[in-house]
Amino acid sequence: MLIDQYKAHGNITNAMCRIVNEAEFLSLNTPKVVFNKNLLYMSRAPIPTDKAGSFKVAFKQVCIYVFSRKYLDDFLSYDSKTYFENIEDIEILRFLGMGLKVDMVEVSSGSLAVDIPSDVEKITEAMNEK
Repeated sequence: MLIDQYKAHGNITNAMCRIVNEAEFLSLNTPKVVFNKNLLYMSRAPIPTDKAGSFKVAFKQVCIYVFSRKYLDDFLSYDSKTYFENIEDIEILRFLGMGLKVDMVEVSSGSLAVDIPSDVEKITEAMNEK
């Protein structure tokens, strides 16, 4: 089994933190995390929601990755994105597509991301405040 083959190479770990407002939850630029101890799925869509589609509590990816060189080599050996990685445009989903577990670790806060040109202004304002 593929997972047994990788046990000697340690864990794949990714960080996450709570989403603090509904705007961030609804943003397609924010990868949302569904997990138990491990990553179950990650999406740019607003997940999870209740039956009414309301934001209650959610987590986002912080993009702090930890994994061995073996995992990096195997990640790069794929000549194309995996099915859900291609749809969501979230690279950590490649490991799930490979049948591997990704441990999730909660951190206290995220960082400011630059995903679209208008994010540069937010970063500039934050840097000026410091």
